[in-house]
Amino acid sequence: SIMFAPMSVNDQTPEGVRLLRDTATFRSGGRMQTLSWASKYDGASLWRSAQPKVGLQGNRSAADELFMKKIAESAALANSQAFNNGSMPKRPSVAFLKMLTGSINESDLMLDNFRNRDAKAFYEDCMLKIFDLRPKSSAMANRTAGYGYENTHHYKNTTLSFFGIGNIHAVRDSYQKIS
Repeated sequence: SIMFAPMSVNDQTPEGVRLLRDTATFRSGGRMQTLSWASKYDGASLWRSAQPKVGLQGNRSAADELFMKKIAESAALANSQAFNNGSMPKRPSVAFLKMLTGSINESDLMLDNFRNRDAKAFYEDCMLKIFDLRPKSSAMANRTAGYGYENTHHYKNTTLSFFGIGNIHAVRDSYQKIS
């Protein structure tokens, strides 16, 4: 298997290996954030992971927070390079982006705010959108078992949205009803 991580994480050094190991330890089943899709046009990317082990105490992981920061920095760099190369494709309408992201604030959509900015400046304003596909009630209930969801106060420039999709059994039952 191959796992993609931010380029700034060097898995050939003890520090890089420790970061990867500690990040995986903080995620259910060791399933840490890994790149699932990346746009060749604008630096957009999708990362998947299991729920964090925050529990009722609201546990934190410095490694997990650093890894998320490195994801944001990589995204900012890729996006700023796309802007600088002038290869940015036409964006979908604002209405579509709001529907897709659940955003009601246009500034969250980062439409044209970052032209000609370096990656460090871009990162200062770059937002990571965490999409938790579970119902929020399920995510909250999982805290009693030692799991839960990200506290966005600990992850710079993040937002968290729940999408209310049931577990695999509920999805299967829904599929069977429409088939």
